[in-house]
Amino acid sequence: MSSNENNEDYRDIYQLNVNLANIRISIPTNDGTSIFNRMLGQADKFLIFDKSNNEGFQFIEERNNHHAASQQHLKTNDVYDIIDDCEIILSAFIGKKGIERLIKKGVTLIFRKGDIKKNLNELNNKLNGLKILK
Repeated sequence: MSSNENNEDYRDIYQLNVNLANIRISIPTNDGTSIFNRMLGQADKFLIFDKSNNEGFQFIEERNNHHAASQQHLKTNDVYDIIDDCEIILSAFIGKKGIERLIKKGVTLIFRKGDIKKNLNELNNKLNGLKILK
């Protein structure tokens, strides 16, 4: 894979605004194994993972989304309150206004579908390969 193709794989990362030495990530899911395939706020729960230095992601906890069934205005803000200690959200879909709200809060958004473990491994490899310029 060329470096151009490698960069294109992650062109859907919105603002990488994280300390690469210590990262907390939230992933919406209903089944615990795959990224929820609809809007972020409709997922039943969020899986929380931590990454320290060049190590892989470690599971921390599962958080219930008590807003999953609601359709209220500004739902993204309510969902954010559940996962506000996470620097990255790895999700299949987030609405346009939700993306804007989360970016304003400084959250890095990554859009992926499918298996959680596979996507975490790919992200881990990508993050470990980043060079930080000072």
